[in-house]
Amino acid sequence: MATAWEGLLRIRALLLDGATDVPAPWERDRAVHAVALALEAGGCPASGHGGAGYAVTAGGQDGLPEIAWRGTPDRAAAAEALARCAELLGRCGWQCTEHRARDGAPFLLASPRRTR
Repeated sequence: MATAWEGLLRIRALLLDGATDVPAPWERDRAVHAVALALEAGGCPASGHGGAGYAVTAGGQDGLPEIAWRGTPDRAAAAEALARCAELLGRCGWQCTEHRARDGAPFLLASPRRTR
């Protein structure tokens, strides 16, 4: 995963005149995949196989990536985990806003930070 992230940073630098702190056009076009890659590269576990972790899907708002925390029944713990995800994504060029589903479960919407 580190190799993929390093490659993505090189793509950013090439396409964005040396900048690596904002998503490249490729990432904007494939935001769900790009957000998942950033989370994985940052050491955040993906959900699945019964373990707690993040899940990224295309959200209803313009297809923005929606990040939920699965496998943790405690909503406060899920919200804390999502806050860590938001911090990590912020360092990777994504802006996150916290929302609540109808059932009260927290989730994030991520959008690419604008170029300078």
